[in-house]
Amino acid sequence: MKIGIITLNGYRNYGNKLQNFALQKFLESLSCNINAETIWYTKDNYILNTKMLNTKNIRRFIFNRHEYRKYINNNIYLHDVIREYNIKKFSDKYIKTVYDYEVKKDLNERYDYFIAGSDQIWNYWYRNLDVEFLQFADKYKRISYAASFGVSEVIDKYKKTIADGLKNMNFISVRENAGAKIIKDLTGKDVPVLIDPTLLISKNEWEKIKERPVWYKDEKYILTFFLGNMPEKVREYLVNLSNKYKFKIVNLMDKENIDYYCSPPSEFLYLIYNAALIFTDSFHATVFSILMEKPFVVSAKNATGMNMDSRIDTLLSMFNLENRKISKENNYEIANPMEIEYPNVEEILDRERQRSKEFLCKALNIKE
Repeated sequence: MKIGIITLNGYRNYGNKLQNFALQKFLESLSCNINAETIWYTKDNYILNTKMLNTKNIRRFIFNRHEYRKYINNNIYLHDVIREYNIKKFSDKYIKTVYDYEVKKDLNERYDYFIAGSDQIWNYWYRNLDVEFLQFADKYKRISYAASFGVSEVIDKYKKTIADGLKNMNFISVRENAGAKIIKDLTGKDVPVLIDPTLLISKNEWEKIKERPVWYKDEKYILTFFLGNMPEKVREYLVNLSNKYKFKIVNLMDKENIDYYCSPPSEFLYLIYNAALIFTDSFHATVFSILMEKPFVVSAKNATGMNMDSRIDTLLSMFNLENRKISKENNYEIANPMEIEYPNVEEILDRERQRSKEFLCKALNIKE
């Protein structure tokens, strides 16, 4: 059985690549006869078109970061190039990708099924939804796994497009409660809320691919990973905690620190696994904090006036960890952030993985 995965293209985001890898791995665990491939369906291929990557200095830097540090540090733009290169390198190693750069006419004939998801595949602010609703494929081949809208409601302008796309899907599952409500409101359908692919595989499996950064010297640190702007209150809170516990702060989105900013996904996993405390507004950083049972604090996030917290709220609710979220309501602080009580994480995950397995087996017509 050949399955084509349609997810977000690009080499800019750790979570996207890690969920992509996890979905591929889980699908292939369902049957030895499954071959899952990710289809690169956009013309914007990011780093593949970056001429800077082909310069002598960039190539030398990739192999000898320290020797060319001065040159690179004086060219902050190049940090994005190297970061994307490192994410692509991870992707090339672990994810089977077919680079079509467009939806070709024979795509429907090349695969038995297509799965849209996970991640914000249905976020209408960023996506062209014709492809993401798999409209190039026969209806019986159209499946979504833990797809996300990324927002809590759909504005009127996009309601018909989304409703039409959803009505022609064969099997639908979403990642958060807000997504299930959107679909119920637009189509009348009740659809299951299933776990993100990163939760489908075990902590032990993730440990196999984590890599220690060469710069890490075993010091204790607070890891921060904010995809949006860090609220000033959170920044002050972090500094106070750093001073209190004598922990350094490792900010993975600090463009001026090439060691941090250019970390590949494998080092991202290592840094979460070894952090004393994690501060984030990222869904996937929260996922891995829970998987590895680390103390973490997650901050509310809003972008362009949209409420984007449903995915995190759904995740925290599943593990009874709502008290780890900070926002204006609690002045962006929680008591004793280093202390955390985890429920039986594996018991919850076993149950949710079984639900996901049953959904996918039914959608793919596989007998368990």
